[in-house]
Amino acid sequence: MRSLVALLILLAPAHALAWADATVRSARARVVIDENAHAHVAIDATLRIEGGWLEALELDGLDPGLVLDALDPVTMAPAPSADGLSSVEDLAPLEPTVTLRDDGVLVLSFTRRNAPRRGDYVVHLAYDAELAGRSRADTDGIHVSWTFPAWRHGLDSVRVDLEVPAGAEPVLAADDEIEVARRDESATTFFTLTRAHLARTREWPIEIVVPESAMASRLAMAAPPPTHVTLTSARERPRPPWQGGIALAIASVLAAVRVLRSRRIEDRERVMLRPLVPVPAPIRALACLALGAALMGTALVGEHAALLAVLALSILALTVSRGAPVVVPPKLGSFRHATTSIRRAARRARLLHAIGPDAWLDATAPAGLLLLGAFGVLVSRVPNEALGPALVALAMLAVVSLDGARISRPSPPLVALGRLLGFARQARVSLDCPPVALMPVVHLDVRGVAQEARIRVLTALPEGTLRADVVIARTGLL
Repeated sequence: MRSLVALLILLAPAHALAWADATVRSARARVVIDENAHAHVAIDATLRIEGGWLEALELDGLDPGLVLDALDPVTMAPAPSADGLSSVEDLAPLEPTVTLRDDGVLVLSFTRRNAPRRGDYVVHLAYDAELAGRSRADTDGIHVSWTFPAWRHGLDSVRVDLEVPAGAEPVLAADDEIEVARRDESATTFFTLTRAHLARTREWPIEIVVPESAMASRLAMAAPPPTHVTLTSARERPRPPWQGGIALAIASVLAAVRVLRSRRIEDRERVMLRPLVPVPAPIRALACLALGAALMGTALVGEHAALLAVLALSILALTVSRGAPVVVPPKLGSFRHATTSIRRAARRARLLHAIGPDAWLDATAPAGLLLLGAFGVLVSRVPNEALGPALVALAMLAVVSLDGARISRPSPPLVALGRLLGFARQARVSLDCPPVALMPVVHLDVRGVAQEARIRVLTALPEGTLRADVVIARTGLL
């Protein structure tokens, strides 16, 4: 189970455009605004990759009309990490392929070979933007606005360093919990704004008011913006493909079916399965379906990998057993000759044992192995963005198919009788041997339910021998 937990957490899906579990841990910005309301912005964001590889990263909510600084290229440099499994500190900074889409989204792309993997990285980008269109003039001076972009995860200790014309002042609301540090020089004022926490998907609008004398005269005639500022959520990223969610739904339904079939297996094979969660099978099956629906929804909307792993492990906890099945001792009864009707029932039981519903949910049976292999082939063909959830579904199906497999249980009595009848038909006896007859017998309890099957050897026995029977001592793969 420990290796399974590690596998599920590793394969869980992420929000970046690749198979990776990536989270932005912190971010800071340095903004230099001159007298023309021209801004030079440098942003450093620390990104942690928990597993997998990152082939592309999208940065949204940046200034419209930005121009990347050709002298300060976009980089992704390894950072010191508290993760003991990380091994990226000694790597050189990565220079991704940078694309600025028409919708203003900045895309950092990596080749699969050079894609960043587990560890901490600092993403650095610098650009120029014009803020004159967002400035306004009033009796206090020229108001210039810049917005710290929203991020998908909440950030702590967000810091913005401002370098603005002398005499500028930040505009703060009464309820803003922002620490302000100030340093004045002859022609420049420096501010450091620190915010304790920035909620997920929320922007941070920053406004400064500069004396008119310190700004270009044309800004005094700039058209005023709307009288209020609306904070909006960051643009949602494209949802992952549907194949991963469907694969998880199929695995959850098969797990529920396996739970419901457990009672029939106990009655037919005279064993006692010991579920890890000791509640009735129908309740466990319903819980598997409910968790499966949540699992599929989580994969389809692209939620965090940890939630995906917790839901998958919860389904497995409702499905797996605490140990090997316990054989139920036979009840009071007697051996009887296998009649024609019993033999027909044995042939039907052997056929169902090979291709019935339980065979397809058992990886130690040919049918179950075929189903698991076909599922694996389908998983290998899903898009890369859906590969994580699909691999989790494959791991779930493998665990469900191997837990309490028939190879660990004795053969059902009627199935064993069918195999013994095949053995009896193929048996050959030398003419030099004493006369021998083979008679199939079954042990029936007081209700007429078969508990054991044997082939009784009818021949002259040595003195002191009561009888000679042929039995199947242990099940096989068939």
